[in-house]
Amino acid sequence: ISELSPEAIAICGTYDEYTAKMPALHSGKTFTFGENHSDDIRASDIELREGFAHFDLVTPDGRNTVALRLIGTHQVSNALAAAAIAHALGLTNDQIAAGLSTECSRHSGMCRHRSRLFRQRRFSGPIARRGWRRHSRRGRRRSR
Repeated sequence: ISELSPEAIAICGTYDEYTAKMPALHSGKTFTFGENHSDDIRASDIELREGFAHFDLVTPDGRNTVALRLIGTHQVSNALAAAAIAHALGLTNDQIAAGLSTECSRHSGMCRHRSRLFRQRRFSGPIARRGWRRHSRRGRRRSR
């Protein structure tokens, strides 16, 4: 991180003792994310509802509710990293929260559909036998 140019923006998680110290090594703008009150982008009031993580996204611009469409509270740190990048790029809290709360998970190619559970690529088998769709490369939906 010390090799970044001063014009670069550093995004650092604060989940371990080493990355929490990295912002001091960068002379440019830095955003931290995590679950601590000192983090620039943080999650507050995290809870699990029907397997999905719900939390309040807190940024310097305000607080918005997020309902992730990915199973497990371990996804919160991934969402916060994405939120920190979006915040650094100038998106509003409303835009960030809406993007994190959408039904479709384009990065994994899966969309929640007619089922409370969905399949992710990292699993070898389906979690739900029916009710999910795959997005083609052109963005059209097709049933599988």
